[in-house]
Amino acid sequence: MFTTRKNKTRRFANEMDGFRTGINKHLKEVVNMISPSEGIGSEDVSRAIKYCMCVEDSYGPKRIRPMLVLLVIKALGMEINVAHQTVACALEIAHIASLIHDDLPGVDNSDFRHGKKALHVASPDIGWGVGLAIHVGAGLEYDLFRLLSDRQLLKSFSTKQMISVIAEISMALGCSGVMQGQVADLKTAGRTRTPSDIANIRDKKTGMLIRACMATGCILGRATHMQRLALDFYGRCLGDVWQLRDDALDIESSPEKLGKPTKLDSANKQATYASLCGIEQTQRLIDELVTRAHKSIVVAKLKDPSRLIALIDWAAIRDR
Repeated sequence: MFTTRKNKTRRFANEMDGFRTGINKHLKEVVNMISPSEGIGSEDVSRAIKYCMCVEDSYGPKRIRPMLVLLVIKALGMEINVAHQTVACALEIAHIASLIHDDLPGVDNSDFRHGKKALHVASPDIGWGVGLAIHVGAGLEYDLFRLLSDRQLLKSFSTKQMISVIAEISMALGCSGVMQGQVADLKTAGRTRTPSDIANIRDKKTGMLIRACMATGCILGRATHMQRLALDFYGRCLGDVWQLRDDALDIESSPEKLGKPTKLDSANKQATYASLCGIEQTQRLIDELVTRAHKSIVVAKLKDPSRLIALIDWAAIRDR
């Protein structure tokens, strides 16, 4: 059974490369659209945006969040169009903006991201250091909403759809979402954390934005109420699986393979489920979550659930 899953996930990993190529191509256009072209500092800001969005990098972000939006739409039986891709790219901008802030010295203090220097470390070469990174991260979070309210994009979807999408993304990023998770992570560093504390941080820092991706795909793909509930549960499971696997890789992998520092949680005195309960117990929990996610996919009665099944199977055993 494990071998079969591994073979299927290997095939899906190859298919992911095709999705990633398409997303990168469209993301490059979106980045050009939001980058400033004139005025003092415009060149610095443009370079910084392109650097952190990794639009020119062969080894870069996995683009899981925009991919999720598109996979949900396809699973619901709808063909992907340019407008869908633009909305999906907005979710990637949201994710990258959160990583810029997460890497800062006052937060996770990580010097590397996606196989190269984090923006606040690279940006002295550009000009402004940490200050530039803070402003670019904030600017990207504002610009993604400008992107979602673009007049051309609004011609493709109803006002109700786009208001719902904006509400989902802003809630995931805001004071009750990613931001709260980052604060909770800082507040409990160096303290004794319970599995419940860790699960709460995991849900806010990672799960909320993944669930927003699921919700966005459901809104644009016109999912039924039952499908939305089932796919939200799948998103919860995927968010947990993703972070649990990340925590395990932080312990057992290397910076060369991951493209970012390892043993960072230990260095920051931030206990994770993997450091608290061990790798084997973490993998058992991951397997339980995968099983629950599979059941939720059955409940959703999708037209083509195969890629969503393959995605969470791959997430459970990924090595980077």
